[in-house]
Amino acid sequence: MRQLVAAGLVTRTTDPDDRRAVLLELTGSGQQVLTDWQTAHEKRLAGALSRLPVADQRAISAALPALSRLVDVLEDDS
Repeated sequence: MRQLVAAGLVTRTTDPDDRRAVLLELTGSGQQVLTDWQTAHEKRLAGALSRLPVADQRAISAALPALSRLVDVLEDDS
């Protein structure tokens, strides 16, 4: 976290309700870095998917609803 704060990507402030805790928040620069990272990885994934056979693309597409439900279950468990 120190490196992210030093780089100006995250702000760190004391929680006003609990002085033992800190609040972390992305700065505008941090949000831009995250957005750029997400965009780059979406392009990489789209490129890789486009090189798969159509049958594989359809199988992956058909599996997405089940994978989304799996993510929901994992989030509920945490």
